[in-house]
Amino acid sequence: MSLQHQPNAAVLKRVGWNEARVKAFKDEFEAIFSQWGDSAYSCDMAGQQTIYELQDLALRTTLVSGDALSILAYEPRPGCPIGLKIQIIEADRIGNPDGKGDTETVSSGIRINPKSGQPLAAFVYDRHPGAMVPHGGDTWSGSWKNFYSARGTPIVLHHMRKMRPDQVRGIPHLAPVVTKLKELGRYTEAEMRAAVVSAFFTTFIRTENTDLQDSMEEDFDVPANEGGRAESVGRPEYKMGIGAVVRLDENEDITTANPNRPNTAFDGFVQACLRQIAVGLELPFEVLIKHFNSSYSASRAALLDAYVFIRGRREFIASGFCDPIKAAVMEEAIALGLLAAPGFFRDPLLRAAYLNATWAGDSMGSLNPLDEVRAWNEAVEGDLTTRDRAEMEMFGTDYNRTKPQKLREAKDQSELFAARPQPTGPGSERKADRQRKADDTEVKK
Repeated sequence: MSLQHQPNAAVLKRVGWNEARVKAFKDEFEAIFSQWGDSAYSCDMAGQQTIYELQDLALRTTLVSGDALSILAYEPRPGCPIGLKIQIIEADRIGNPDGKGDTETVSSGIRINPKSGQPLAAFVYDRHPGAMVPHGGDTWSGSWKNFYSARGTPIVLHHMRKMRPDQVRGIPHLAPVVTKLKELGRYTEAEMRAAVVSAFFTTFIRTENTDLQDSMEEDFDVPANEGGRAESVGRPEYKMGIGAVVRLDENEDITTANPNRPNTAFDGFVQACLRQIAVGLELPFEVLIKHFNSSYSASRAALLDAYVFIRGRREFIASGFCDPIKAAVMEEAIALGLLAAPGFFRDPLLRAAYLNATWAGDSMGSLNPLDEVRAWNEAVEGDLTTRDRAEMEMFGTDYNRTKPQKLREAKDQSELFAARPQPTGPGSERKADRQRKADDTEVKK
């Protein structure tokens, strides 16, 4: 998700700022944040991912493991004005010291206030518990990481979706359906093996000759090895051949085996299981299997339902990951003199006004863009929404950022129309009217 900084102009009037000064502050901070976040070397402790890739990693780790930590560390590097670095810690590295059991103040690696239940710190192991431990090392060695600094600002972010009071650690997103997924995988593998086996044409020889087995073993005995022990007893081998003619002895017949595979009920059974899994994951069935074979209305309803889930996860990562990091970047930029923000460190209300922002992600997409664009146009013209919101929902872009380009294009089009020769003579007004309509059509395209 990209930052859309929106300082509160009404509150910033207290320091004498007008709309122009607020917009200048917005542009300055967005430039600083972009310079820092667009470079993996500047924002990532490991120097491997940009801030947008770190957003994806934090959310993905939280969904897979149930929770994760983001440590806001300070490590100045050459060429980086902002020294803030992000380090994401997976859930397996969070646990009690020395691997001991829970106590009244320490639970699952989280130190809590026994009176209020507030999480205070997390114990982070130096290495993954499953990693190789050096000779003489300790698997459970680690250190406590406080969630807040002495000034009360967050320095360690704990990403988890709290489902009940007093919950200390998160629950993986697949926890409600992991058993069903495992059984479905086993069933699918069994059906695949059965289908492969059924691809081989198998026959069984039936005989009423009781002496046949003894004669077979006599004919296929393997000589003993040097130690005097037979290594194996041979068996007659029957094979199907192309155009082969096989003579059967008296009282012998063949029977073919038909395992009835593939199973015709396989697809219906799997889809029934996937519907239950989709409900457990809070996703529509069509989105889960990425297959839309219903009507336009049903497909759009499924996408809208999925978008509700996606927006919920966006808000989760925006409030728990993006906002604290944005605040840390602005705080450091102001402290270094890169930004001027009077009263930022003194007045909490001014601080909130400077930090006010939204986070925009990719648009939901559309099945029928023409109808949806018309709907948004009517909503804007009816004062039901803003152009900024409409553009963000439709295309995932910021209206304020694209506005300068739109103005330049409109000016170019006006100059282009003015340079065209105007029709004269009989019927010139009708010709001019047709030309204006054609020009309007071209602009809309």
